[in-house]
Amino acid sequence: MIVVMGGRGGGKSYFINQMVGGDVAPIRDGSTQYTGTLTCQAVPTRFGRSKVILIDTPGFDESNSSEAIACAEICRVLAQFYQRGVSLRGFIYLQRITEKKTIGNAASVLKMFRSLCGETKLLKNTILVTTGWQLQQVDEPQGAVQERELRKFWGQMLNQGSTMVRYYGDRDSGVGIVSRILGNEDVPFEPEAELMARGKQ
Repeated sequence: MIVVMGGRGGGKSYFINQMVGGDVAPIRDGSTQYTGTLTCQAVPTRFGRSKVILIDTPGFDESNSSEAIACAEICRVLAQFYQRGVSLRGFIYLQRITEKKTIGNAASVLKMFRSLCGETKLLKNTILVTTGWQLQQVDEPQGAVQERELRKFWGQMLNQGSTMVRYYGDRDSGVGIVSRILGNEDVPFEPEAELMARGKQ
């Protein structure tokens, strides 16, 4: 199981659709107000001989309410799969390169998952992905400047094992990212009750 997460408009559903070759995850443009009604969607697929479940997650913006809603929903789904014996292999965090400012809540969400799954192991199983490089409005030099800023923002995570890569909007680029996650060991989980309790805080 791989969790695909990030802010609204980061390209989570688009990424998953490219991986499975169909429109199985609804793409939301992020223009509508976040109501807290969105839920995680489990999308089963195959990569070679490996069966993989990609978890499309609710996006979050700069409000504490949307962050709490998204985190609680992600924790609920992880707990359900854990109870069924499905292991977590890692996280893919998507950040749109055209976003002029980094969503501050991203750090809070990832901090939460560090506390849930063990900081060292989780960070090694997390890939920080910049998206939107295939878009015409993305200027390579300007994108590279933003990329350097993101690298500074994510510096502590990168120093402790996370990796940062570009996603170019096609399946081959995505397969390379997923393959990195599949090469990792499983992420350890805490018991469901404690997992759920933390998700509601």
